[in-house]
Amino acid sequence: MGILSELSSAVGDRTEAANRRVIAQCLKEPELLEEIAGGLESVDRRLVADCAEVFCEVAAERPDWVAPYAERLAPLAHHKAGRVRWEAMRAISRVADRVPELIEAMISDLRTITRGDKSVIMRDGAVDALSRYACLGPEEAVLAYPGLCDALEAFAGKQAHHAMPGLVCVALYLPTHREAIRGAVATFLEDKRGVVRRAAKRALRELG
Repeated sequence: MGILSELSSAVGDRTEAANRRVIAQCLKEPELLEEIAGGLESVDRRLVADCAEVFCEVAAERPDWVAPYAERLAPLAHHKAGRVRWEAMRAISRVADRVPELIEAMISDLRTITRGDKSVIMRDGAVDALSRYACLGPEEAVLAYPGLCDALEAFAGKQAHHAMPGLVCVALYLPTHREAIRGAVATFLEDKRGVVRRAAKRALRELG
């Protein structure tokens, strides 16, 4: 099985140290990612989750290497296994600005996840994907804007800080929305969550 045989699920490593070694190896030898991609087709959900994790972590450092595999990761956002879904969504979010056609096709799903998914990881990933996509240009900003607004309202704004970088981009590309965005962001200046308050202050500085 090559590199797949070194993953945590294959060697029985519950600490995931094995996955970390595989990730480090893939960062040195990106050609190994093709074999990791093959593992996404496995019926073994633990192996699929391990492979999705490898893509997620490689994407954190080299999103350009993972972008070509995004279409193979996208269906896993609907996988029955929670960990598979989480890792796939996080990987997609990290390459969203490199796969605009895929994100455009996923807009409806991303909004559905933002508004109603029980998983914080899934919602964070969906909003991050929308946020990065919104920064690509005016057409993308138009498509992402409703989903970013969803993030300010759903789950009491728990994902609001993930939406704010994208909202700043929307205001840049669509200046007619600037005041509405400023007003919406300003409502989070006194939020009980520090990460949200800090994101709101930063966004308002950038909005001018």
